[in-house]
Amino acid sequence: MRLDTILIDDQLVLEQQVEEAREYQTKYGGRLETHLYRFGYADEAILLKALSRQFNCPGVTLVNRRIADEILNMLMPEIALTYIILPFDFDPAHKKLMIACERPPETQLTDKLSSMYPEKKFEFYLALGPVLKTAIINFYRSSLASQISETGPDQTNIARGEECGHDASKKLDKHSRLLICNDNHMDIAHLEHSLNDNNFEYKQAYSISEFADIYEQFRPNILLLIKNGNAADITEHLGGIISRGVSIEQIPTLLLTDRQMVDSMMHTLNTGIEDVIAMDARDTIILKLNRLRTRLDIERKRRLSVIQDLGTHGTLEDMNVIDIIQAMGPSEKTARISITGCGKHLTIFLDRGNIIYAECEDKTGPEAVYLAIPWDRGIWSVDPIGPEELPEPNNFQSNESILLEGCYQLDEANRDNQFECNFLE
Repeated sequence: MRLDTILIDDQLVLEQQVEEAREYQTKYGGRLETHLYRFGYADEAILLKALSRQFNCPGVTLVNRRIADEILNMLMPEIALTYIILPFDFDPAHKKLMIACERPPETQLTDKLSSMYPEKKFEFYLALGPVLKTAIINFYRSSLASQISETGPDQTNIARGEECGHDASKKLDKHSRLLICNDNHMDIAHLEHSLNDNNFEYKQAYSISEFADIYEQFRPNILLLIKNGNAADITEHLGGIISRGVSIEQIPTLLLTDRQMVDSMMHTLNTGIEDVIAMDARDTIILKLNRLRTRLDIERKRRLSVIQDLGTHGTLEDMNVIDIIQAMGPSEKTARISITGCGKHLTIFLDRGNIIYAECEDKTGPEAVYLAIPWDRGIWSVDPIGPEELPEPNNFQSNESILLEGCYQLDEANRDNQFECNFLE
């Protein structure tokens, strides 16, 4: 049964109020219950009652709820933000974690949680969207802030115009960054040629320590581990990589080895390895990499679709400034975007998807956006607003021209930095 029907039939909300919220939904997007809540036509408890009936799922109120740190720590902040879920209670007797979600979970989410936390069971409860998203940001804000401060920009680099980002080419194709661990110093010229032909950006390390260091800075999307030898040597090699904090369970990882070792190394799939492939099977390797890139791109688009539901929050690791602006433009939404990263805060106002106002530190208009384009760590939120809440415009350029100029400036800064480094050497 439709939510508006339940609300009207059960006399939880006046029909006129539902019609007004539905009209606003048609114009600005978002969920019906979100607009009813924002207008003050229904409180959390009333809307949860209707949603629970609609989806035949229990609900949980989160307003003024206190959640112990030990329960919050049972779920990584990145998972909470990505899937918009929040742990709020735990039954130690049955090892059951209670999780609030905006809609009944999809199989993909339940499978992921089960694989990440096999020792736990999960029970899901419906929560009101805007309340849930606010709670997630509030409860995990300290964790996110510590991540930002710990990985913040080097002040010397800022002085040299580097900020904390990457060059524009990396941002335009986020899921083509490979990191190769070639511990045997094998000649992989034939593979490198194919990687270049398929537009993969890659870096190569020749030891576990070098691999771990580059991993932290390069933040790859796919890992290639090249290792020959016997089963014990290869297994020990994987253990050394994992012990250095490389998350092969979180990043698609291919193990390339001698053809005769492939079958005997299939047990490494239990450690998180995506696949084991013969080193000389170049076509198979490239085929697999392209499939992984496609899968990652699909996941990226799924995350981009989340932002279409106004009132969403997330991290810059999953969706950077360029992603957010590109996603919001075609939606033609009127909204306020707040982005915090690299110790600074950017505020953008969109009028039907177009940037009409931007402010960051002492910069305004396009200059404010240029300042934030390099940020790759931080948090963001998007909130719907009415036309009457828009400030006086300070930008009259198109979104596309701002992004193009921002990427151009970033590339110029990186080239200047590279020249300076080469000169000093």
